Amino acid sequence: MNCLSYCCTLFLAVISAITFGVDLWVNYESAANMHRIKRISNNHPTQIEPANWMFGVWVVIYVLFVIWYLYIFLLLFRQICCGRRNKSPLFPGIFWLIFIIINVLNGLWIHLYVKNYMVISGIILAVLTLMLYLINMIAFRVCWFDVTYEKPYNDDERDDDIVELSRCEVGLLRFTTLNGLPLYAIWCTVATALQWTMIFQYDTFHWSSTVSSIVTLSILSFVLFMFWFMEIISLRKYFTYTWLPSILLIVVFSSIIARAHSMGGSHRPGLLFAFVLLIVSSAMLLVKFFTLCCCPPRYEDQRCSRV
Repeated sequence: MNCLSYCCTLFLAVISAITFGVDLWVNYESAANMHRIKRISNNHPTQIEPANWMFGVWVVIYVLFVIWYLYIFLLLFRQICCGRRNKSPLFPGIFWLIFIIINVLNGLWIHLYVKNYMVISGIILAVLTLMLYLINMIAFRVCWFDVTYEKPYNDDERDDDIVELSRCEVGLLRFTTLNGLPLYAIWCTVATALQWTMIFQYDTFHWSSTVSSIVTLSILSFVLFMFWFMEIISLRKYFTYTWLPSILLIVVFSSIIARAHSMGGSHRPGLLFAFVLLIVSSAMLLVKFFTLCCCPPRYEDQRCSRV
């Protein structure tokens, strides 16, 4: 059964890598036809539209995931070759299954967005974002409770299913996983807010630009405040390696303000809301930095703290 579990996990991981490659190709084709995306954006101007260079964050996300995939496959094959099949696979099969769905949804969203199917692509993007939050929960669970440091335990103490890695490997696993996946989730959250602002203003609802911007930014603020609460207060020791999402938020709101300033719309209510979120995002990043420096969290042995 353990061998079958490994085979199923590796099969799903390989399928996930293939769908990721297809997703990357779809995004590359969309980038090659960037004039379509710019045309859609120009036909649906909003108060909180970011600068065009902001969408280069997709390059950062995909580079991180290429590095992450290579590292995860290296750990999986080393786990098998070193005879550690008595341990559980590094990531469970459900993780890779959700990742496959995420890759399919991402490619489908980009394809429909380029075809100007705004409402359908907006619904798909919202579902994609929810799936990303689900897979982040699994990733944090694996990185903090299913992986531990290698120690000279006796053989009779090695019968648990926690994967043992060196300190460098654990640190690299947590940094790549707990930055890449949360960065992806936060960016899709922002992209969902931006796209639904366009939908509220131009498709079906036909709200004013101010109302559509305020509504989507209010929902976005609620999600971000929950993220900041977990990151700084309730679960702060598990966010020790997670920095890129907070930096991304500062860049996103800065790009919104920069584009509005260049377009001469610096007195719009939606822009003022984005400016407030920029200040709060910067403050939260500073608070996280100083709290980790002044009061670093204490970590327990994973064997005693599993839930």
